[in-house]
Amino acid sequence: MALTSRQSPAKPTGRTLIGTVPAPAAPLPPGTYSVGPVKPSARMIHAELGLVCISLEPRFPTDRGYIGIHLDPSANRNGNSGTLGCVGLVYSGEMLELASLIEQRKVRTMVGME
Repeated sequence: MALTSRQSPAKPTGRTLIGTVPAPAAPLPPGTYSVGPVKPSARMIHAELGLVCISLEPRFPTDRGYIGIHLDPSANRNGNSGTLGCVGLVYSGEMLELASLIEQRKVRTMVGME
C-alpha cells in the first residue's frame, strides 16, 4: 500500500502494514482511499483496537464499509486475531507512529494494491 501526501517521507522505515482477515470478511479491495482523521478508537467495544484508529473511505464503488487502520496485536496468535477486513498493525508503537506521520504530513490519500 502506498500512502501519499503533499510531502514524501524522509526515508522509508521498511515496516509493513499487516492485514488480517478472518472469514467471512474480504481482503481490502485494491484502489484509492480517502484517509480520514486520526481519532480515538472504540476500545470499549474491543480492547485490542488500541488507542487510535484511522478511517479509510473507498473512492470507488464497493459493498465494503467501515474500513480503517487500527491495532491488531493478536494477529495470527489467538482467537482475538483479525480485523474483519481492515488494516491491522501488530505493535502499538508503530500504530501511534503511523498516526503521527499521517497527521504531520497531512496524508489524505492511500492506494491499496494487490
